[in-house]
Amino acid sequence: MPAGFFNDKRMKMPETLSVAAQERLQHELRPGEELHWAGRPGKAELRHKALTYAFAGAGLVLSLCMAWALAHFMGFAAWVLMVPVSLLCFVLDYFMRRRTRHMVYMVTNHRVVWVVLHQPQVHSLALRQNMVSGTVMRAAGRGDIIFTADASGDAVDSFYNIPHVRKVVSLINDLSAGR
Repeated sequence: MPAGFFNDKRMKMPETLSVAAQERLQHELRPGEELHWAGRPGKAELRHKALTYAFAGAGLVLSLCMAWALAHFMGFAAWVLMVPVSLLCFVLDYFMRRRTRHMVYMVTNHRVVWVVLHQPQVHSLALRQNMVSGTVMRAAGRGDIIFTADASGDAVDSFYNIPHVRKVVSLINDLSAGR
């Protein structure tokens, strides 16, 4: 299942997106804007998930041990305090992954766009030269693109874990070259 696509001219939406998502992306295009690429963040790699859950599990075990040790002094209050705090790692990880599950990235001839499906949120940056401040490469051509909003070089947002990251960076640089 391809997670992104490229285009030389105006193109139709990818089939990997639902009809509602395709309509939403079409609705977000401004007059005169042409879609050149759209994609979604890839799923986290197994080693990243394993590392996250290993630390969360270790934190849970440590918290439970501390609660058991503190139970001699504090009684039941130690359990009431420590168990929810230890479960916080799992909850935060779930919500971070949930947000990226509904994210779609777009590159048009005028801007780069972050669309959160099922929410009215749309974030975009106008194309300009040197807007890509860096990339993070992963296996199989996947990676992150880090963007800046102005000449200061401060990172403001990124396309996370997208396929063919070098091609997308090249496309953004080509589109912004004429600006």
